[in-house]
Amino acid sequence: MAISLEHFEELEKKYGGFSSWAIWNPNDPRDASIMRENLGDLKPWIVMVGLNVSAPLPYPWANFRIGRNDRKLIHAFNQGPYRGAYMTDIVKGEVEVRSDNIKKRIKSGELDIQKHIEAFEIEMSNIGADRRTHFILFGGLVDEIFTRYLSSRFPLHLSCQHYAVYGSSESWAKNTLIKIGEML
Repeated sequence: MAISLEHFEELEKKYGGFSSWAIWNPNDPRDASIMRENLGDLKPWIVMVGLNVSAPLPYPWANFRIGRNDRKLIHAFNQGPYRGAYMTDIVKGEVEVRSDNIKKRIKSGELDIQKHIEAFEIEMSNIGADRRTHFILFGGLVDEIFTRYLSSRFPLHLSCQHYAVYGSSESWAKNTLIKIGEML
């Protein structure tokens, strides 16, 4: 099921400010035009989920393209069955580098996680996600939130180590691909 240009542009207007697709131009990983040029490679039935953005995003679909550890994602997912997966965060509009600060804000009630869960569910509906969609979760807090609030609706999910964890791109990619194995 390929995404039409019209649907892609609709998603870009709604979600381009905080989401992306797991497809990169190896010569210029920040180049987001590669998605539009490769609509047939986009796979909304695979969703990769982070917690939140760690820096302001300067252009549509910039998430997972401008961070210092994004090279690990490129190494693991730019080729093979996960190329073209949809990538997004559970918490939107909260720029924070440390996940423990997000966790504290959720626990204190300062950050209304239910509001973010509802927005995430609407986003998933708009990309066409359903009970058959495969979710790859980056990091322990994402796994905790997803399991608590979303796993009954989206049962096919697997947690892996966050890509900001210390180590080389090669070792992170190898360990992650072994962990997710034959998920599809």
